[in-house]
This record gives sequence, C-alpha cells and structure tokens, in this order.
Amino acid sequence: MYGGQQESGSVGIASRGNDGQITFREWHPVGVEEYGYVAADPLDPNIIYGGKITKYDKRTGQVQNISPEPVRSGKYRFLRTAPVLFSPLDPKTLFFAGNDLFKPRDGVKNWQVISPDLSRESWDVPASVGIYSTSDLKTMP
Repeated sequence: MYGGQQESGSVGIASRGNDGQITFREWHPVGVEEYGYVAADPLDPNIIYGGKITKYDKRTGQVQNISPEPVRSGKYRFLRTAPVLFSPLDPKTLFFAGNDLFKPRDGVKNWQVISPDLSRESWDVPASVGIYSTSDLKTMP
C-alpha cells in the first residue's frame, strides 16, 4: 500500500509481514510528497508516481521530477494534492491534473495537454452552488 503521511513524506508498506506482524521494517519512503496522490504502475510494481509529479524506482531508490513544467512559468497551476492516476481502461496511460489535464506522449518524458484550462476565471461562488451562495460566504476569510 502507498500513501502520503502528514509531516512524514510518503510511505510504501507491506499488507502483511513475514513474521505474522507488520513492523517498522516494512515501511519505506516512495519519493512522493506528504500530501500527494500515489499511483503504482499497474504494469511495473517497482515504479511509483505521485506528488506534483515524481517517478520513484524501488529497485534503485531513484526519484525523478517528471513534471510537465519542471520550471514553473505560471502557465500551468497545480493544487497541493494534484491528482495522479492510471486509466482504468488502459494501464499504460497515466493522467496528471492541474488547471489542465495531462497524459504522457512517450513514457513520461513529454506530456500532452488533453483538456482546455479547467480553472475558473474568477473565485466567485458559481451559480450551481445554489442555496450555499450567500453574502456571508462571499466575505468569509
């Protein structure tokens, strides 16, 4: 199992131990941020993706930044918990989301934008929120 740990980075842990218990010896970091999504490659369980976005190889312990925009220009924006997941229809396809949705073109060396900008133009409360769109909500810090 893989996941982020508040204030402790990320973890990969066995679902059972060899000696009838799970001990600290089964916990290993997987190169993802403490609050990031974690996605194991369904075709290679030694490769783990996550965060904003990294690729971790369990065999070597190497972590690579594979972001579609390694040096931030402001064109793409990512939340603290940017979604990272594999397609349920094609286990070779990894998706990564910010204000645009990305998928890799050739492995994970180059990314392709497959959506328009998904962010809102303003921070106003959308009309679809209905009864929760009150003046108190608009002034809430």
